[in-house]
Amino acid sequence: MGMLRKFGRRFVRDERGAALAEYAAIFLVLAVAGTAILINVGGTLSDAGDAIDTWIQTNVVDEFNGGAAPAP
Repeated sequence: MGMLRKFGRRFVRDERGAALAEYAAIFLVLAVAGTAILINVGGTLSDAGDAIDTWIQTNVVDEFNGGAAPAP
């Protein structure tokens, strides 16, 4: 019984895993916040990417091809 009590006291006083648990909690909060931000802003980013793609297609690719459609 004394050995179990000694183990219990040592287990309660040991704080080596506390820092790891804190870092894991911080990482989890940042991951959830980042995911939520990307979900909310994702449509806007997609629209911006489509606009850039259209501009490049119109002003760069078509100009270098002489206005002809790209070869398959």
